[in-house]
Amino acid sequence: DKGRIKEMEFQLTAGFLGADIQYRGRPLQEAHARHPIMGGQFARRLQILKETLESFEVPKHIRDAWIEHNESLRPLITRDAGSDCDPILARERVRGAGKDL
Repeated sequence: DKGRIKEMEFQLTAGFLGADIQYRGRPLQEAHARHPIMGGQFARRLQILKETLESFEVPKHIRDAWIEHNESLRPLITRDAGSDCDPILARERVRGAGKDL
């Protein structure tokens, strides 16, 4: 559900940025475990975030902190340290998703 994803992203980010809003979603590692997110997909999302923050002229110190925070969450979102997208590995992960939960 896209609406729920947007709300959880909002809660997580608003809380990180100092708003009095509590994240009410599942732990990030649990929420993303069933999705075979590749390092390249994570990197692409991060690039889109960077471009969006720049286009809205978010102050640099806030952009930097936001990006750094997202990078710190990488191990909870993907097992890939790099920025590659291997379609064969992705297919294998989809077939095996959830088996190790």
